[in-house]
Amino acid sequence: MTHATRLASRPTAIYTNPVINTVRDVALAVAQTRDIRSALEAILDGALRLPGVDSGGVYLFDAAGELELATHRGLGEVFIATNRHVGLGDPRIPLVSRGVPIFVEGTTGRVRTPVDLDEGLRALAVIPIRDPHSTVAVMNI
Repeated sequence: MTHATRLASRPTAIYTNPVINTVRDVALAVAQTRDIRSALEAILDGALRLPGVDSGGVYLFDAAGELELATHRGLGEVFIATNRHVGLGDPRIPLVSRGVPIFVEGTTGRVRTPVDLDEGLRALAVIPIRDPHSTVAVMNI
């Protein structure tokens, strides 16, 4: 029996706080995944259950240090096409590589592009996903 199977088979407490329940559910789902994409989808699906979150995506760093959109939910086709790849020259790469979460509400602290405005984005949370040494992925919700 794997550690993930033991965790999943244990009785779990039912909390009244939906955020705690979401974190528990995501942790259990990630523990049972066998590949990075499934884990990222479970993390994103959990984030979309939080109040006020209606869309998002997870980017993976590739071998060249660029970001590729690995999974997404609730985003329009134009937004996806425009933001599917973030190259090395983009100023967002060093910003997210630091591994520090970024939270922006409204237009404070960032330029909103016409694509952002068309998408109806009102706030942004950039959450790094790290291994012990570096940022390996970034979730934007």
